[in-house]
Amino acid sequence: MKNLKKIIILFCFLIIMLSLVGCSFLKNLLAPPLPGEDSQPLAGGTLYLQADEQVLSPGQDLEIKLQVTGIKQLKGYSIILDYDPSLLQVTEIKEGSFLSNDNNTFFYQKADDAKGTIQVDSAVLGPGVVVSGEGNLATLTFKVLKAETISMSFQQVKARASGNRSLVPTYQNIRLDRKER
Repeated sequence: MKNLKKIIILFCFLIIMLSLVGCSFLKNLLAPPLPGEDSQPLAGGTLYLQADEQVLSPGQDLEIKLQVTGIKQLKGYSIILDYDPSLLQVTEIKEGSFLSNDNNTFFYQKADDAKGTIQVDSAVLGPGVVVSGEGNLATLTFKVLKAETISMSFQQVKARASGNRSLVPTYQNIRLDRKER
């Protein structure tokens, strides 16, 4: 009985030590990687923000589209955008047709006008379902509070392909210069 206690204590000590030094065998045994987690990230298209050229005036609605081009095997994405809340107020965020066209999707959006951030997450549902090409991911509608130069930038961009492989798209921020009437 004493030997069994010693073996159990030794085994527990060994597990703790291996976990502290990062034994990959033990890590994979206790928490196996997700499919595709260890594979190389894929280069994946370009995300950009697009607005119609227009004269900005207080009280006006401004529509900015979150677009993608040249993407391959997109399964889902999570994006956080920054904007100046003293110039813009979010009024609506709608899912675009790129992922949802002929597919069931998950779509989540959250705007924080106090911080000036927008989070948009979306994924196509179903095993092996991915989308490639170009199109509209989401449409953001704002109320213009002040007619100043407006900028919006990507704070975070995460995209996943089939098999949970990481996609690394490039992205382009937007700047709308103030225009006089």
